Amino acid sequence: MKPARAKLDELYSKGLLDKTKFFDEHLELQFYELWHHEGRRARMGAMMMAPDYAWWHGFYEVKSRFNEFNEEADHLLKSGKKAYVYPDYPNATGSTQKPVEVFHTK
Repeated sequence: MKPARAKLDELYSKGLLDKTKFFDEHLELQFYELWHHEGRRARMGAMMMAPDYAWWHGFYEVKSRFNEFNEEADHLLKSGKKAYVYPDYPNATGSTQKPVEVFHTK
């Protein structure tokens, strides 16, 4: 996790990723999946002594996602190009307000 976080921070500091919204760029999604999706399965699989979840559904996928993350991050750092921003990506605003369309609140 620490090497991925350091690389993400480097991309932010060089302006290659935009900090105004989270989840609007592919690497931000990759980082989230690395820690909260595959990483959580690996940690919980190890804690619950579930080798299938610790390895195949956990650490194997962590390593695979980490490699993809690094390849894309290194490409951005080498080329100096800014990451592609998904236009109108849902839930990339950081707002914690309940959507009126769903909860019918004012």
